Amino acid sequence: MLEAILDKKTCADCRFCCVFDATDIWEMPLVDATTHEAALAARPGVAFAPDGDDWRFAVPIPAGGALVNCPALTPHGCALGPDRPFECRLWPFRALMREERPVLALSPGCRAVAALPPGAVAAHARAIAPQVAAYVAAHPRMLHPWRDEYRWLCDL
Repeated sequence: MLEAILDKKTCADCRFCCVFDATDIWEMPLVDATTHEAALAARPGVAFAPDGDDWRFAVPIPAGGALVNCPALTPHGCALGPDRPFECRLWPFRALMREERPVLALSPGCRAVAALPPGAVAAHARAIAPQVAAYVAAHPRMLHPWRDEYRWLCDL
C-alpha cells in the first residue's frame, strides 16, 4: 500500500516494522484466513494464537531490551510476499480507536515516511482509508487503542 509514496527497496532495507520488543509486541499483526494458510505453507511450524475469527503469530514476549523478529521474516524479507498480513502492508499507517471512532494514524517509527511531505502522507491516508475501513469492518480486532505518540491522519 505504500508503493504510491515509498519505494519497496527502502522498506525492505529497513525492516523496523518486522522486529518487536516488549513495548511494541502489541503491534504483531492480525492474520486473516488467507494469510494464515500462506504462512503455514511458507513457514511450516510457525505457531499461531487464535484472536477472534483470526490469528496472531504466537511469539514470546521479549524480556528486558530483547528483540523478537516476526516469524515470517527471512534474511530476504517477508516469506509471505504479497500474502503478508494486511497490517504489514499498511504499516506505518495504523487503524486505531480514538474517542470511540476508528481512525487512520501514522506510527512515529518509520523514518522514511516521516521524512515525506506531511501533505503527501495525509493525501495517501485519505486515498487508502476506504480500503482500510472495509478491512477493519471485516476484521474489527485489527483496531488497536489510541496511542498519543501516533499522528491522526483521517477518520475511517
